[in-house]
Amino acid sequence: MINDNTFYVDITKFIEEWWKDKVRVSLITRPRRFGKTLMMSTVKCFFSNQYEGRKDLFNDMYISTVPEMMALQGTFPVIALSFSECKNLEDSEIKISEFVQMVQKMKELMSQKFFEFKDIFEESGHKLSENDQRMFTIISGNVRKEYTDAVFGNSIQLLCRLLIAHYGKQPIIILDEYDTPLQESYAHGYWQDLVGLMRTLFNTSFKTPDYYTWTHK
Repeated sequence: MINDNTFYVDITKFIEEWWKDKVRVSLITRPRRFGKTLMMSTVKCFFSNQYEGRKDLFNDMYISTVPEMMALQGTFPVIALSFSECKNLEDSEIKISEFVQMVQKMKELMSQKFFEFKDIFEESGHKLSENDQRMFTIISGNVRKEYTDAVFGNSIQLLCRLLIAHYGKQPIIILDEYDTPLQESYAHGYWQDLVGLMRTLFNTSFKTPDYYTWTHK
């Protein structure tokens, strides 16, 4: 949006308020179309080391007037994940349960995210345990037979360990639309099946502060 010079309302004061609040896990609850996803994108672009040297994206915005915050721009590994596409297919020809379909979608999404970090794994994966190396290969390759629910449940924590090993710094986790698969499970009658898997994912990801700096959901 900034590169294309399109209309953008400055919401960057939130970045300063959120950072200085120092709450390790933030849950942002607003109605649809309130700009939650755009805010998360802004947070990612500000902190992610994928945008190192792109302070120009924030020229003329509030955050550019806060030197101590601008010193943080582009300095953190960021895991940004969205479950927005994890919805049940209508009139699916796949003759398996909706729960199994949903879990497969979530696993595929995580595989795509792991594949984004494949270069880092090839460079620093040796710093992980042999079991972590094997799990990374299973997830990034979406090896169905070995890609169990237990492996998925520990996936975000594993990715955090890799980024810490590579950068020597805890990542920021941004999880968007985490509630979409849960809403789908409630609407289609498999809430009890899915909630256990989601609980495992959240517990392993967010209850151990050794693995992340701040989390924005």
